[in-house]
Amino acid sequence: MVLKKMGILIFCLFTFTLSGCYYSRVLKVKEQMRSPKENFVLSNKDNFTMIFLNPVLLEKDIEKIMNSRGLTEIKTEYSNKIEYLFVKKTLDGIINEVDNIPISFEFIDGKLVKYVSNKEFPKIFSKDFLNYALKKIGKAEINRKKFSITIELDDNLKEIENIVFPRTYNFITFLGNPTTESTEDNKINYFYEYKLV
Repeated sequence: MVLKKMGILIFCLFTFTLSGCYYSRVLKVKEQMRSPKENFVLSNKDNFTMIFLNPVLLEKDIEKIMNSRGLTEIKTEYSNKIEYLFVKKTLDGIINEVDNIPISFEFIDGKLVKYVSNKEFPKIFSKDFLNYALKKIGKAEINRKKFSITIELDDNLKEIENIVFPRTYNFITFLGNPTTESTEDNKINYFYEYKLV
C-alpha cells in the first residue's frame, strides 16, 4: 500500500535501528505525528520541508539513524545543517543524477528543527496527503521484535474525500523507472532502491 511505501521516505521509520534513549525520542516524535498540525509545519512549494515545532531528536540521533555523519556539514552562528544523498540503484548500473534524492537535517542547539527533501517530492505527495500520512504513522502499531509497522486505513470517507493520493504516473514521472518491479494478483509492485552515500 502507498502509505507503507511512504513510510520509507519519512526518516522516523528508521525507529527499528534504535534502542534505549534513541528509541524513546523517536517514539516521542511518532506520538507528535498523531497531531501533525500542532507539532509540524509542512511545506511543499519548492521541495518537501518539515519543520519541528517541538524539537525532540538530537544531532547524534540522526547520525545513529543514518549510520553516517553525512556528505557535507554547514555550520553557522545559529544552526548546523547536515546533508545526505540517496543514490538510486538501477538494473543496468547507470546512475542518473536527476533520480537521486538529496536530503538535509538542520539543528539548533543540537536539536532537529528542520528536514528537507528533494524538489521532486511534492510533485508526488500533496500536502493534505502528507498530513494524513503523518497522522497514520503516529497511530501505527510498532512491533520491534518482528521489525514491522502496522498502519490502519479504516478512516471514514470524510477524512480522505479531499485528499489526492499518489498515482503510478507520479512515481514514474518524477522518480524515474523503478529499480525492479513484480506482478502478483493483478497488481504491479514498483521497488525503488537507494544507497546512502
